[in-house]
Amino acid sequence: MNVFKANANDAIDQIEDPVKMIKLAIAEMEISIQKSTEALAQAMANQKSLERKLGEFTTQSQDWYNKATLAIKNNDEALGKKALEKKSIVDKQVLQYTELNNQSVSMVEKLRSQLDRMKVKFDEAKAKESILIAKAQTAKAQTEIAEKLGGISSSGMADFERFEEKINKLGDVAGAKVELVEATSRIDREFELLESEAKVYTDFDEIKQKLAEEEKKKLLLEEEKKIKMLETRFKNDPKALEEQKAKLLNNSSQLKTPQDIFDELNKPNEDKINDFFKNK
Repeated sequence: MNVFKANANDAIDQIEDPVKMIKLAIAEMEISIQKSTEALAQAMANQKSLERKLGEFTTQSQDWYNKATLAIKNNDEALGKKALEKKSIVDKQVLQYTELNNQSVSMVEKLRSQLDRMKVKFDEAKAKESILIAKAQTAKAQTEIAEKLGGISSSGMADFERFEEKINKLGDVAGAKVELVEATSRIDREFELLESEAKVYTDFDEIKQKLAEEEKKKLLLEEEKKIKMLETRFKNDPKALEEQKAKLLNNSSQLKTPQDIFDELNKPNEDKINDFFKNK
């Protein structure tokens, strides 16, 4: 009994000052808030950078699309296809930066929420400092005596086992991810190639269709001009005016539809396009 009392008194004497402990805890909370604020600022800066990059690649994609349109409009289809290939590469960057930007926005929101919660907890701790000091003093005394008398803390062993389990899980997850990447990388490359070729075909057809529509509008405007000229020329001769309009309308019925124009523009180049992708 005397040995027990001596050991207990010695343990009590070694207990830290609870006031100092609480103040230290509050100081550590202030440091955590400061570091979290810096981390949030860095995350926000990174998100702004990703957003800027996304805007740059989006602009580049539109520029290559405009260049392809200009080249095809000037009958330089080879140059147009090269521009569309450049656009396809840039579009991949747009998709990647869009995903990164979305992830960054989500991360900023999470950090902001965590920082707000930390500030609330800090304010609560400051308001309850005296109460926390009393609780810390009692808890520390009981914990220190229990650890001295019981030897190794059961909570320490529980933490060790928990961390060991986490490490094992991380190793299992890493191995599984390696296997998945190796199994799917070849398929992903094949699909990327198919998607790139399909995108070039789609953009090429879209530009051809637009040019055909523009040609149709131009012919219709010319027809309207001719009708106005006929009305001015034969304004005093209604019969002659009707005859001329009938002839003009008969000729107008022979106008090609946008699809006809598109087919004529596209037909001589179908073999070239197919050969282009085969050679690629």
